Amino acid sequence: MENYLYYITKKKLIKKYPILVSIPTCNNCGITRKTLKKIYKQQGIDFDILIIDNNSEDYLKLVQDFPNLNYVLLKENTGNSGAQRIAMELALKHEYKYIVCTDNDAFLTQNDGLKKLYDKLINNASIDCAAANHCDNLINEDIFCKKQLPFHYLFIKCSFLKKIELHNFYIFLVAEDVAFTSKIVSEGKLLLCHNITYYHDAFKPKFIQNSTIYFGIRGFLIILFYEKNIKFSLKFYHFLHLFYYPALAFCHSLILKDASYLQTVFLAIWNFFINYKKIYAEKIQKNKYALVESKKSLPNAIPMTTFNSLFIRKEYYWYSNYFKKKQFYKLQKNI
Repeated sequence: MENYLYYITKKKLIKKYPILVSIPTCNNCGITRKTLKKIYKQQGIDFDILIIDNNSEDYLKLVQDFPNLNYVLLKENTGNSGAQRIAMELALKHEYKYIVCTDNDAFLTQNDGLKKLYDKLINNASIDCAAANHCDNLINEDIFCKKQLPFHYLFIKCSFLKKIELHNFYIFLVAEDVAFTSKIVSEGKLLLCHNITYYHDAFKPKFIQNSTIYFGIRGFLIILFYEKNIKFSLKFYHFLHLFYYPALAFCHSLILKDASYLQTVFLAIWNFFINYKKIYAEKIQKNKYALVESKKSLPNAIPMTTFNSLFIRKEYYWYSNYFKKKQFYKLQKNI
């Protein structure tokens, strides 16, 4: 297993408990602070928290509020994929029994959520990972998951991590959780728990941005060409998913009269085959339009669906989630 711990420039990791909770952050101190406050309210279980700072100054601000917080500072932004990969390597190096991976903007809705996930693992030796489920996708009973999940409150046995090859370090911004949890369900058992939920504002209107198209194509190409030990059915699913981003670019180029979307597709594919480890973000052109959230209700808004995201042609859209029944967005020139 290749080691990426040389990306760490500063480190504070004092092991007190057998469980490590890993949270990446980068120039997003406010939301990370809210997540930490929620996690520190967890009851009935002891754990260490590790902040992986992707080359920002978030850790300096966070340790002022949480003096006992563990952190590592990375020499460059490695994205969620690189940060969680490094956290897993640290968990193995320091001989933790469990690691909990989550984003810095996902909140457990129960104060005993981590305790419940832990109990699922210790009460069933055959389970390798237990996961909370999103509030908008509730299930009626615990199920063994057959597909990938987000990086939100994945409670993993480190003994299982030793058996599998960790996910690709170089996936950035899109598809990193797809790569890792595809490995879990391909080589082990992932229990999705019905009575443990988290809230995450999953919808962010980034799908008409060239950067999302670029990183989406790049991420799924890395999964298809470089990730190992993923079931064929999942590989095929990712192969089909890869076509979504070029379709998105093609439709937006025609409807919004912005050829930069198609140029982004060619840039992502060309860059991948030249050097997949390098990110050419500086070459991504700014798109002409953006969806901007409105603080008031918008007339004639249509629901945002996968189909509508392909054919952005109306001025107003809305999307509902667990807490906000309707979020309204307006299509306007990208300033």
